[in-house]
Amino acid sequence: MTRMICALDASGSILLSRVYGAPAPEAFRTLVLLMSSSSNYAQHNGFDLRRLHSADCKLVFRRCKDDLLLILVTNDLASEESSLQTLLEAVLNGIVLILGDDTLFGRGSSQNRKRALARAAPLIDTICSEDGPPLGLALGCVEMHPGDFEGADNRREMTKALQAFAQEADVEVAILFVNGCIRAATAHTWSLPPAELQLLQVLMWTLPSAASRELPVHLPLTAPGGTARLVTCQLAPTAEVALLAAEEPSLARTEELVK
Repeated sequence: MTRMICALDASGSILLSRVYGAPAPEAFRTLVLLMSSSSNYAQHNGFDLRRLHSADCKLVFRRCKDDLLLILVTNDLASEESSLQTLLEAVLNGIVLILGDDTLFGRGSSQNRKRALARAAPLIDTICSEDGPPLGLALGCVEMHPGDFEGADNRREMTKALQAFAQEADVEVAILFVNGCIRAATAHTWSLPPAELQLLQVLMWTLPSAASRELPVHLPLTAPGGTARLVTCQLAPTAEVALLAAEEPSLARTEELVK
């Protein structure tokens, strides 16, 4: 099976192209360029173009704010169109998580947008790869809620400790990740859309191991135009605590609290 994800700008230039599985047939690229031209023609002439198929592959697409066209092509003819659209939606949300709306849809040269999208490539690869997170982390697989983690006393204790840690750090969203999975979280964390929590899991799975780090993130459903800081500290080789914060606490302050 082969899958190809492409992002194109309004002029039809390919800004990002990722291939998974076997090498992509030349027909894939032809379909992508045909889709771009057909979509632009349909949009400018009042038509509603929804899908494009050939005898040996399927194609789904999503136009984003008239400025970006995301296309997924696969030769897996058994794939449900709804599942392909769900995957494409996850890719878009992943790109926004890394770049934010302003960078993704702001005016800029094709080269600048290519460089920006390249920063999101590792997360896109994890979302699309069969070697990514295990089934329990699959996007759209399970809607998570606090009850999922209330089966053991030690998890309740972890949640209490995490809530106290969050209060000390003066943040509302704090998450304990073990082996890349959410194992405890503050009460406010569960008010985030499940899709954002799942993306944060996949992001933590994607990031290389680090004693501590901070990076900007843009919650794609809650605040795609805003910027939050994801601050993480390693508690053990397989465990990390992560905070979604504004300007405070600093990384140094978070490290002090962990100690």
